[in-house]
Amino acid sequence: MEQTTAEESTTQKKVSNQAFYGDIVELTDAELSLDNISTGEITENTEARKINIEYPVINSDSEDYKEVNALIKKCVEDANGYYCNLVLSEMQVSCTYEVIYYTDKYISIVFDAMFSSIEFAHPTSYCYGVTIDLENAKVVSLVDMGLELTNIEKRAQDGEYTVESGGFFLMSDDEKLETIGYVLDDVQSDYKGAFYRDAEGIYMVIDGISHAIGDYSIIRFAD
Repeated sequence: MEQTTAEESTTQKKVSNQAFYGDIVELTDAELSLDNISTGEITENTEARKINIEYPVINSDSEDYKEVNALIKKCVEDANGYYCNLVLSEMQVSCTYEVIYYTDKYISIVFDAMFSSIEFAHPTSYCYGVTIDLENAKVVSLVDMGLELTNIEKRAQDGEYTVESGGFFLMSDDEKLETIGYVLDDVQSDYKGAFYRDAEGIYMVIDGISHAIGDYSIIRFAD
């Protein structure tokens, strides 16, 4: 696939200097402006395959950030790899991103993607979160950042979360707890794509729910 880097910077996100304290995680780093972040693209445009995947690029001459940018690109390739590698007579993959949290230590990104093909009954949307330790150029889980899974589980049992998107609220209470439990099991197995964060809270991606109520939901835990 061909890679190009857009000249335009991403749309600016209002920076909140509030830190997130509490029983979930404690980070006090001030957020940075997104002025030095532009958009990279992975594209393929043939009669059979139309792929347009966007990801953030940190503009810096530092060798450390070159390694971080390569890692971000690998994360978005991995997140879309299943659908991009399908051999079909016709298919489309599109993926956009948002930088949710950015300090001199961490960057937290959410990728929102869509796959479609005439060989499938309906399009499929999917979501992937990633948090990168900028000092060490590695993907981290929120457990690495101080997340206590037992606190998430308790908050889920007490209904202390909001549904940001998707049809998660249409599930029964038992189904909700069971589904969150599956995600937490995945996190304990070192899956790092289920969470991302901002300064005020933590987002959980509930993937593969049901096309009838939305392919995924995002729920938010915050103090």
